[in-house]
Amino acid sequence: MNKSEGIRRFGNLYYLFYRFVHPSKIRVRKGNHISIKGVFLNHCKISVTGTNNSLVIEPGVTRLKDCTITLTGSNCSIYIGKDNDINQSQFYVCGKNSSVKIGEGNIFRTNAFFEASEGKSVEIGGDSMFTDIHFRVSDWHSIIDSETGKRINPPKSVKIGNHVWIAGNVTILKGAVISDNTIVGANTLVSGKVYPPNCILAGVPAKVVREGVTWNTDLLPFDDNE
Repeated sequence: MNKSEGIRRFGNLYYLFYRFVHPSKIRVRKGNHISIKGVFLNHCKISVTGTNNSLVIEPGVTRLKDCTITLTGSNCSIYIGKDNDINQSQFYVCGKNSSVKIGEGNIFRTNAFFEASEGKSVEIGGDSMFTDIHFRVSDWHSIIDSETGKRINPPKSVKIGNHVWIAGNVTILKGAVISDNTIVGANTLVSGKVYPPNCILAGVPAKVVREGVTWNTDLLPFDDNE
């Protein structure tokens, strides 16, 4: 047996041991699709009901801890790319043709809530970091024009670019588009607008408070004399 084959076998054994030590509850109704082989699930609850729904979590270093995934309705989907670290988070996707899509290499430190409904989506790029964040595509109640009787608050999708850092207690409302290399300050309410790349957003509602920036997870030296 060569070295690569040995590593592969060890990885498979460790994955089985991990699933035994950190059990999760998984319920998938017939007529739906789920693919989670090789993913490290730690005390998660997964429920996939309805018809023709799909949950795909790519293998690799992907780890979900204390997460709840509820996928129902019809033709809905959740896709989570490889190398994600997701902790104490909730996914709720329902209705028809609603979806959540997460790229590669993101960190969700705690308390992320993903809500996708009414055929809309939450889409997140890669190489980003989040804490205590709420993504919303719908108001969950109808606002009615008193004269016409028509609903006037339609749902809208949310899109987050690559290399985005969102601090604690942030709400992303329907229709928001946050571009690459953006930083969102704590306690910010991001309304349904398109925001430029390489900026800092802060406030209620969010405003661009600085442009021409990016960020790094490393704490670089700071010169107080500058």
